[in-house]
Amino acid sequence: MNIFAWMQTYPDFSITEQTIAQYLIENGHRCANLNAETIMSECYVSRAALYRFCPHCGFSGLRAPLLQMNADAVKWNQQTAALDFSYPFTEQDDLLTVASSLQKDYSQSILMAQSLLVQKDLEKAIQAMRKASRIVVFTSASNIPAAQSFRFQMAEINKTVLVPMDEYEQRLQAAQCGPDDFPIVITMAARGWNAPFLIRHFQKTERPWLLISSRTLALAPSDTAYRLFLPNEEDHAARISSFSTRASLNWLLDVLFAAYFQLDYQANRLRKANAYKIIGSKGR
Repeated sequence: MNIFAWMQTYPDFSITEQTIAQYLIENGHRCANLNAETIMSECYVSRAALYRFCPHCGFSGLRAPLLQMNADAVKWNQQTAALDFSYPFTEQDDLLTVASSLQKDYSQSILMAQSLLVQKDLEKAIQAMRKASRIVVFTSASNIPAAQSFRFQMAEINKTVLVPMDEYEQRLQAAQCGPDDFPIVITMAARGWNAPFLIRHFQKTERPWLLISSRTLALAPSDTAYRLFLPNEEDHAARISSFSTRASLNWLLDVLFAAYFQLDYQANRLRKANAYKIIGSKGR
């Protein structure tokens, strides 16, 4: 994960640690010249507070995160170039400018989603998908078409994915999920009608499950709850449309499909080829 994305979205910083994180994000271009004394002086924090901050970023000391910032800075600057994700174009823009603005929205959204991806968490989810007899995806509203597309992709390689849609059907399916099922819950901030129930329910079970959400959604640590994150740059209550959320979610579900496909690459190629040979055959 990009260290700037981690610092921007990590939910458990203290107030002092938030001050340090914001300072490092704003001064990433200076990271090669920063040291403990400079950070302590400009943030008005103690050395102890600074070194308590480092483990949150996965490091025991300060030098390593500064080196990581230097490595991640170029990509982070590309991702955070000025763009209003809630209103990526204006009423004065011509049609080509609108098209260009949407392309920038999609590109930056995917770059941000990529920066939030942690390989070991993705590997856990893929292995759980592999072991499961069925994958059950729970989501709502405009996320449902993305889940349906994922269901179709997996069906092409003979993996069963269910996408229950209405409230009762989702609760019924959640209650009936067995040890051979792998539930996936997709919600940005648990605002959907069923999301709080689903999260509470699967937290109580001992089976692996996956939560795809923004990092602002808090979840108690668990050995069976896997997490993948989406950027949360739009104002859900004041936006033209969920351009950014859709782009990043479709990308992440494509990553899940691609990683699963790769587990048995040649066999999956053959499955698709054979299926479409039968589907495309003519005559009786």
